Amino acid sequence: MSIIGIINNIRNNFFCNKEQKFFIRHNERVWKKSSPSDRGIVLLEYTNLQPYLLIWSYFANIFSYKYRYSMCTYSEYPRICNRALSKIFSSFGATTHIIEKLNSKQISEKNEILCKLWNEIKTKNDIFKISVRNIEIGVDIYSTYIRTYNEPTVKLFSDKLKKIINKAVTKVIFWDDFIQVNNVKCILPTHDCYLFNIIICVGRKYGIPAYISTFTGIYKCIENDSSGSNFKKYRKIFSKLPDEEKSAGKRWAKRQLKERFSGKIDLGISYEKKSAFSKIDKNNRILKQSEKTKVLICSHCFFDDPFVYGWHLFPDFYEWLLHLGELSEQTCYDWYLKMHPDYMYWPGTEETIKKILSKYSQIKLIDASISHKQLAAEGLDVALTVYGTVGCEYPLLGVNVINAGNNPHIAYNFNYNPKTIEEYDKIILNLDKLPKINVENVREDIYEFFYTHFQYDPIYRIKFLLGKNIFFNDLAILNKKLGVERIDGTNICCDSIYKYFLDEWDEELHHCIINYYMKVVKP
Repeated sequence: MSIIGIINNIRNNFFCNKEQKFFIRHNERVWKKSSPSDRGIVLLEYTNLQPYLLIWSYFANIFSYKYRYSMCTYSEYPRICNRALSKIFSSFGATTHIIEKLNSKQISEKNEILCKLWNEIKTKNDIFKISVRNIEIGVDIYSTYIRTYNEPTVKLFSDKLKKIINKAVTKVIFWDDFIQVNNVKCILPTHDCYLFNIIICVGRKYGIPAYISTFTGIYKCIENDSSGSNFKKYRKIFSKLPDEEKSAGKRWAKRQLKERFSGKIDLGISYEKKSAFSKIDKNNRILKQSEKTKVLICSHCFFDDPFVYGWHLFPDFYEWLLHLGELSEQTCYDWYLKMHPDYMYWPGTEETIKKILSKYSQIKLIDASISHKQLAAEGLDVALTVYGTVGCEYPLLGVNVINAGNNPHIAYNFNYNPKTIEEYDKIILNLDKLPKINVENVREDIYEFFYTHFQYDPIYRIKFLLGKNIFFNDLAILNKKLGVERIDGTNICCDSIYKYFLDEWDEELHHCIINYYMKVVKP
């Protein structure tokens, strides 16, 4: 970092800017200072992510006023490291801070655990089995490694892996001991994945709830209630709806999918910046004209929480692609790979794909911007994904889809969902015998899935609630003002967010937010 960069960093950490001062003054005015209470503690992750600070100024104070709980921040470091941020937390009542630091007795226990774990790890799959004090942390370790080091797969026996495991074990021991002797009532983390999830898991062991909150709503972190936990229930959920709603829901899904296929950016896919269904280029054929079975690998982002939906057949997307590379050498298919247009620019993605494909000459890399409609029209037979949206798209275009993990479409029969690698291989090695999907037979099921997924799964439903959120009149307008391309309001990280909120703020909005949280917050 340059000298100027260091100076700016020090200034930003120790001196509040105009927007921060404005927000602090507002909080000090609207939130009355409460006396410390021994009724219980609310733990807030010490973060500099502005959306959470804005939301928690309300959320935490509801706990404080409704239940008379004290608010404490927590992190690996003291708050003095960022004086400006500390002032913001203090402005809405979070004045106490807890540092995740082990004492000598805990360090001895940690070292014993680490020695034992390190001797037990022989393969990547062994990482997923890691458990400390009956708390499973393997998935969090694996995903944190990938995200922290921006590496497509974990390097066994590396110092990097040791560092992540060390941090994870430290968190388990510290929070397990802390919660046993302190009256913790609720936990407010920023994420329920990566190492952020460990305090949630420890709290759950003692029946302590954790909440994730966004501008559009709030959800409670429940055991085995990941983003993909409801997928197998979709048929049952839809079957209980009134007949009139079923018909209306399918008509709605049909319209939404028609717009998606027309090339319109889909509000239901928060990361989407470019449509995967652009116009067909009739002057540029992509697939070979041959009698061979044509297979497309739809790759994923290697680095951003690959386990968001739960289980995979393979340890990660990297191992999945290597396995497909090996299978390509055993077949006589025409193999293609298409990167996701929104993820191909993530640093390391394209380089990793090309490195893998250099080993497997049977697989041809095609342009990420090529329309799925064009590939289907040119005779694509099969699309391979772990859990991608192609699972409900390609069947409507007459293309079979084979998944390699838990996915939103798993309750239905318009995809193939092998449960083991052996079953997966058997299907892929015999693709020429796979019956061609009948679009008319699956169309209604796809509409049923689509409606249920986006209207009744609470985690996905919020993406269609623009204009019906709690904090802002219209998130779409706010995002446009701030130049943010996500549409669900969860990634607006800049101090200007304070100004835009306070420009809209009035007593009516204030009480509306308070009333909402008073109803949903139940520790």
